Amino acid sequence: MNHINADQLRNYAFDLFPETEMQATAAHLETCTACREKLQALETQFQALDVLQDQPGVSMAVVEQCRRKAADRSTATRQDASSTFFWKPALAIAATLLVAFGLFRFTSPTAGGPPAPSLAELRAEQPFAPASNIELNVLPRRDDVQLTIYNAEDLTLVRETRKLVLKQGWNWLQFMWSNTLIDPTSLMLEPQTHTDQIEITQLVYPPRLNDMARWSIFSEISGEVEFELTYFTSGLKWNAFYEATLAPDEQSMQLKSYVRVDNGSGEDYENAQIRLVVGVINLKDIIAHLAEREHSFGVPDMYSLTWDEMEEIRGTARELGINEDEIFTDILCEARCKLVKKEGLSEYQLYTIEGRETIPDGWGKRLPSFTAQEIGVTNLYKFEVERWGPVTMRYLSFANTQAHQLGETPLPKGRVRVFGNVDGASSSVSTGEKHCSTQSAQGMDQRQSPIHNGAGSSVYIGASSIKYIPVGEEIELELGVARKVKVKPKLMRTRTENHVFDSKGNVSGWDEITNWKIEMANARDLPIEIEIMRGANSNHWSIQTDAPFEKYDVSHFRFLEKLEPRSKKIIEYELTVYHGTRIRTTNGH
Repeated sequence: MNHINADQLRNYAFDLFPETEMQATAAHLETCTACREKLQALETQFQALDVLQDQPGVSMAVVEQCRRKAADRSTATRQDASSTFFWKPALAIAATLLVAFGLFRFTSPTAGGPPAPSLAELRAEQPFAPASNIELNVLPRRDDVQLTIYNAEDLTLVRETRKLVLKQGWNWLQFMWSNTLIDPTSLMLEPQTHTDQIEITQLVYPPRLNDMARWSIFSEISGEVEFELTYFTSGLKWNAFYEATLAPDEQSMQLKSYVRVDNGSGEDYENAQIRLVVGVINLKDIIAHLAEREHSFGVPDMYSLTWDEMEEIRGTARELGINEDEIFTDILCEARCKLVKKEGLSEYQLYTIEGRETIPDGWGKRLPSFTAQEIGVTNLYKFEVERWGPVTMRYLSFANTQAHQLGETPLPKGRVRVFGNVDGASSSVSTGEKHCSTQSAQGMDQRQSPIHNGAGSSVYIGASSIKYIPVGEEIELELGVARKVKVKPKLMRTRTENHVFDSKGNVSGWDEITNWKIEMANARDLPIEIEIMRGANSNHWSIQTDAPFEKYDVSHFRFLEKLEPRSKKIIEYELTVYHGTRIRTTNGH
């Protein structure tokens, strides 16, 4: 069931909807307990405000009549006792005249009457608080909203555009954030039209109302003005994940990238532009400070940034190459892109998702990021007893470069699920997208799960998490144990030679020699590459072998071999480790 959001409830409470929407909302409220409770909470908030009582209206005809009678009575002299009869009515008329004259002065600057107050006079009469509920402007429905989600800090910068109808003079704008995670100390309001005729003078937090703030706004004009409201909130999170599908020859793959956005902020966001930030945020200390401030309710002029903080942000913005004039409408950056387009800014990355998305509170939504075709990959099998024991591990490697059909932007950290061709299947591989779409939120287990697309079949190979991958960096995905590729090292012989004795006849040095045979078997229908890492358990050693190898570090060496489909191969080597004084007398290390 779709629930009514906070904006719609406010419009319903203030009878701002057209008749058809009012009726539809009322019908929904009759059947939805959750929305009725939200409406009751909203009405309770407004009951806490002062309510202006109805005032009697005074017509201009009554005003003029009072003025004439007052003038007549001021020239007449009444010495008899009957004058008392007219005195009390005269007081009432005078009181009515004062009220009427006041209304006339400020509402009807007609010919012959008092002039309308000037802008300077209106500005001089700045009220500290609205006299009544009726003087308040309540934020209307959003015309536009943008969410910039900083995942690492659990912060989201919200930018909203709304149109307000202002009167000339002082206006009060009320903003409420009950049952949300909005940080009230981060609220900022800026006019987008008539900027030279609108002044926002203060933001106050009324006492005993811990989910409400009010701006005082002086306007030189009457009419509609577009405003931008920005603030920080929490509870909006996103994570990236990928689906890779290997081609039948496993020399290339298709890579699909997605992001999932979850909204736990307490607020519904409709038709929003969504931007995602990854990487190191250089301003994170300042952002965290804003979010952790204590609420200073009841204190006027509570803008969320002090002068020193604004100067600190400007200085940091200049160092990062960010336009400092835009820093306060979008604390970190500005992007104009399409398709989860990405724009690099200093040490972090900004992703803008194409189009608009609606994410109600409590919901999550999967959004497509990009699809890359025919990414060149290398299937690599690794064997290292010290890390994995006697099993062979499978890896898939590629690089975030243009040569691999990538390389435009860094890749966010996330989970990569890899699907491959079933050995012996002649058809192309299914992307697995349909199968995964219902499980992406919960994840898939590590068991192989065949996927059928009607023409052939593919298999879930495995999954691996990747870190943030900059442009140009290579990626290795560990896909688990390779059951069809076996490596068996066998110790064939061991002995010691070249013993050295000291002056007392004790052994002071020797060579330890071991002979090894490594058997490799590829039971797959495709050729493979296999990397075999071996340790010498010493920093002083030498090796003799006909197989190509390379020294990995001071105590390890590795072989890199290629195996044809359904084939076996054997390599042999002799390892000599030097002990004692043999270390100084040999160059074989």
